Amino acid sequence: MSEPLVGVIVPCFNQGRFASECVASIEAQTYRNLRAMVVDDASTDGSGAMLDALASDRVRIVHLQRNLGRALVRNEAVRRLGDGVDFILNVDCDDRLSPEYAAKLVAALRADPEAGLAYGTLHFFGELRDAQTSWPAEAYVHDERFLENRIPGPGVLFRAAALRETKGWRAAFAPTGNEDVDLWLQLVERGWRPLWVRDAVYHYRHHGSSFLSTRTEANRAASAIAVLAHHRRGIDDTLGAREYLEREVMPWLRGALRNGQFREAAPILGKLLRIAPLVTLRTLGGYYAGRLTHKA
Repeated sequence: MSEPLVGVIVPCFNQGRFASECVASIEAQTYRNLRAMVVDDASTDGSGAMLDALASDRVRIVHLQRNLGRALVRNEAVRRLGDGVDFILNVDCDDRLSPEYAAKLVAALRADPEAGLAYGTLHFFGELRDAQTSWPAEAYVHDERFLENRIPGPGVLFRAAALRETKGWRAAFAPTGNEDVDLWLQLVERGWRPLWVRDAVYHYRHHGSSFLSTRTEANRAASAIAVLAHHRRGIDDTLGAREYLEREVMPWLRGALRNGQFREAAPILGKLLRIAPLVTLRTLGGYYAGRLTHKA
């Protein structure tokens, strides 16, 4: 039997300076039946020319005329790859793969037909790498899926048939950077299981403009609210919306209100009141009523 075809999608916006390392690591994969698509998301820094120099028989370069953002670029790349691919590997342009990365993930999915996605272990490198050297430290736990994210965004290999059952990377999550979490939650809701291949190493570059460096606590709260809006049934069936908000949103929101950070808090509170007005009012009301009783 011939090996399944793996399509590798690589969005790139103003990160062409890293692309040669990324593409070289794709070309060096021991799993040979793959083709890559690097998508220039209308870069403004000359990255397009840097990417063109990397084109080969296995690496196609696509230039978009307008900026779509990471989520929609990934959907566009999947669409352009077509129906002939069996698996789709998501890679960020500033990262790189260990040589056996694709082979290990493909083997894991082929061995488990109920698994819809497989991922490796992120090993951090780059200018801002700190004491934490790898992630995740623990495997995915289904009952904790709304509280503990243990599945990375980049470096995930999707079964193409499973991915086609979802709505892809949704633009609604793009402002929060949480489109990856939403996608694997969509897959889990459709009965697909995630697999962690611990010894498959994905090298994640931690630098000043990387997601880890730019994410704020307000962004985390907004991400949690977006998850509540699109995955309410699962949250209600597990811990409940009130407990979810109490853990994921309210500590930051109360602190922001207490510290006079009304500009940051107002849009978060507004979204909560639109999505879950009664739960929000009960949660906030119960907290402040408790504080007044305590002071009395």
